[in-house]
Amino acid sequence: MSYNTRVGDPVEELKSTRLWQRLNNINSERALRACNFVEKIHPYLSNIHKHFPLYTRHDCHHSYEVVVRMGEIIIENLLKDTKDCLSDDEIFCLIVSAYAHDVGMVLYENEEKKNELFKEMGFPSDISPDDERLTSFLRHNHAERGIEFLRDNEAGSFVPEYLKGLIGNIMKGHNMHPYELFKELPSTAAIGRTVSNPISLSIVLCCADALEFSDTRVIFSAYEDAKEEMMR
Repeated sequence: MSYNTRVGDPVEELKSTRLWQRLNNINSERALRACNFVEKIHPYLSNIHKHFPLYTRHDCHHSYEVVVRMGEIIIENLLKDTKDCLSDDEIFCLIVSAYAHDVGMVLYENEEKKNELFKEMGFPSDISPDDERLTSFLRHNHAERGIEFLRDNEAGSFVPEYLKGLIGNIMKGHNMHPYELFKELPSTAAIGRTVSNPISLSIVLCCADALEFSDTRVIFSAYEDAKEEMMR
């Protein structure tokens, strides 16, 4: 797989963002957890291309660009020391949701080894990674699978338990129509000593994901794969 040379180390890219730097200023321990989470999720996101070879980039670099967009969308006062500013927990949840919202589009290690998913869905054990039946399942269930990833994968150990529900709602919302989002998600969530708004945070993820149009969005090999498809 060929990547644009402007794509950097996942953790270093995260550290360059406005959101991470703000988090590091107010809670360096939580900022370190975010780095550890990205380091653990990176191999999974890098494999999404196996299942969706003609899709735009859905790896850590895409997630980094989403975090960059979040920093542009969120108004200035919410990232400063004001009475209405985002808490360290809320910023952490936004960062984790940016990196985890697409992870359900890949098979996890335990599924590949034990064929658990294939057996459950009635897929043959030798199904191709980009078989339409498999990719359709992954695409339509990736938000829920991302929530499972936080619960079951080692990467989730860097996410405090009391935040996983809020992160799950943020990720769930990015897969919804706006009307569904307002109807299905709770308008408040108690996290520690803070009351947060899952709907508002999910809208930030939705907008940042939709606005991610960087010149690194398309993986070079996708051009080659598309060219081969057209020549068949």
